[in-house]
Amino acid sequence: MMSKTRTLNQLRQSRDAVYTPPKSHQDSMTKRLVGDIYVIMDQEGNPAVACDDVDCLIQARPEWSAQELNSHFDQHSEPFLASNGERVHQVQRKKLRV
Repeated sequence: MMSKTRTLNQLRQSRDAVYTPPKSHQDSMTKRLVGDIYVIMDQEGNPAVACDDVDCLIQARPEWSAQELNSHFDQHSEPFLASNGERVHQVQRKKLRV
C-alpha cells in the first residue's frame, strides 16, 4: 500500500495550526532574575519576617486573609497596613542565582 503524499502547502498548514512562536529568550531570562519578596515590618520599622509569597505571610500571621493581601497588592503599590500596626512591603528584588 502506498500512502498519500502531501503537498508542501498541506504540510505548512498543519504546522501553522500547532505552531506557537517562542517567547524572546532575553525576556524569559530577565523575568527569571527578578522576583517579588514581602517584608513584614513591625511598629518601629524593623523587618520581622521576609517571605517569597503571600502563603508564607499567612503562615507567619494566620489572622490575616490571603484574599485581602492579594487584592491589596493587585490594586496598590503602597504597603499593606495590618490592624496590629505592622506593615507589609512588596519589594522587587534581583535573584542572585536561578
